[in-house]
Amino acid sequence: MANLRIETERLIITEFDESMINCVHKNSLDEDIRKFVPDEVFETVEDAQKTVLSLMCCYRGSTGPFVYPIMTKNDENIGYVQAIPMGNGWERVGSHGGYAVDIRLDHELAKCAETWGWIYHHMGIPTKEKKANETYVPQYKLYVSGFSTSPFGVEWMRFDADSEIHPLIQTIPHLAFIVENLDYELANRKFNIITEPNEPSNGVRVAMIEHDGAPIELMEFIA
Repeated sequence: MANLRIETERLIITEFDESMINCVHKNSLDEDIRKFVPDEVFETVEDAQKTVLSLMCCYRGSTGPFVYPIMTKNDENIGYVQAIPMGNGWERVGSHGGYAVDIRLDHELAKCAETWGWIYHHMGIPTKEKKANETYVPQYKLYVSGFSTSPFGVEWMRFDADSEIHPLIQTIPHLAFIVENLDYELANRKFNIITEPNEPSNGVRVAMIEHDGAPIELMEFIA
């Protein structure tokens, strides 16, 4: 399966070459790789070199394994994808790296759930319409409603005109996830934090991040 090249707006999937060896070594030392796929960690550049050269040789055969690097348009190696023969065609069966979600198959869970272990909690939707059974949260100058009765975890949020909540949260719906350790997630995922950790109520700590223009809430429940 030689000469593979797939290009999207941001990414390129292509064949390995020797110029990628140092990147492969560096990427393999990522904390998530160590935790979830420790057999893919290369402690030395020489270890990475042996694997890359071996995979390059596989392109000349028909049995594989066929592993291809995922590259940004700036020639940064950010992950890998593997293909295996399936009937008369090929199927991607596994991927690793920060942008692998860009080629996630329809039936696969999002990386935050499948790999990081986050659990969906609610979706917060801004509204200017007064809803039934609203609860006022004075420290944030907003009204919330709907969550306690919604089977889908939908929570409506209506803000006072002088609310100091981040403008993105006031205008764009957000997803909220339960995490095991809020400080760990913020320290190790390189997120764009738009609301620092705080305690909106007893027993829960939250923070808001922004990803690709969307606000995401992280929640840690404290025993």
